[in-house]
Amino acid sequence: MNWIRYSVAFFWLLNLNLLAQMPQTSLWYLKISEVDQNSWTVQKLKYLSNFNQNSYNNQPYFINDHAFLATVSLKTKPDPDIYHFDLKNETYTILLDHKLSDYSARIHPLYKDELTTVQVSMNPDTMQKLVSYDILSGVQKKVILAKHGKIGYYRFLSPEKWVCFIVDEFHLLAICDEKLNERQIFASNIGRCFEVLENGKILFVQKTKDLPNKLKLYDPKTKQMEILTELPAGVEDFALTENGSIICGQGSKLFSYQSDSKSWKNLLDLNAYGITNMKRIAFNNKQLIIVNEQ
Repeated sequence: MNWIRYSVAFFWLLNLNLLAQMPQTSLWYLKISEVDQNSWTVQKLKYLSNFNQNSYNNQPYFINDHAFLATVSLKTKPDPDIYHFDLKNETYTILLDHKLSDYSARIHPLYKDELTTVQVSMNPDTMQKLVSYDILSGVQKKVILAKHGKIGYYRFLSPEKWVCFIVDEFHLLAICDEKLNERQIFASNIGRCFEVLENGKILFVQKTKDLPNKLKLYDPKTKQMEILTELPAGVEDFALTENGSIICGQGSKLFSYQSDSKSWKNLLDLNAYGITNMKRIAFNNKQLIIVNEQ
């Protein structure tokens, strides 16, 4: 009996240490009145993390025009859970509440009743798997990827294939196969943000010591790589707009990549609102969810 109590206490300590390593982040909602290549105007701005200040609120993902998902870790409950934010009614609910930790929630592109997450287990060894849950019941339906290394982030590529950020000694980017348990590594020393474009190419961040991070394109069909541009200093997160533009945040400033001039244009400065260290960004129909790191 004592052994069980000590084991639970040790597992709790592991989770507290994990939480201590997570940055303190907040979520902000912005609605833009006009979206063009030269400047943006803020129509509405709202701070969304009043209920969980000075803790972890991260990885936003729009599911429609009125709602998004995010990973939230409360100070009183260090295991991160998946929250659903209703922007129209200005409410939030806990969508997944498990003893295990879940990150990076997205709707499965093939099965709209399923939610995919990176599931992290600390016992006995840290495991980071890609799994799916039933959205309504929260019951785990499937382990999608578990034998490809520690998965950090992911994007759907095609049926049974996923692009995954692998947290090994060096951060790797690989195409992982569900059924064959195989992975095709095509980049290392990468940033945490990447996207699969409509044409099947993969847009990702390549990090190089003492040099600006580069935004690269990889074509899985031809296995060809090209450098698109350099990112603003220190940036490794970006988002895509509906018209194909690339946006990113540096400090308090939001930038857009101008393909004609191969440069970044400053769209707006959010310093006056207290947003001074932008990281991840989610974009949907003139709306943004911005992660500000303290």
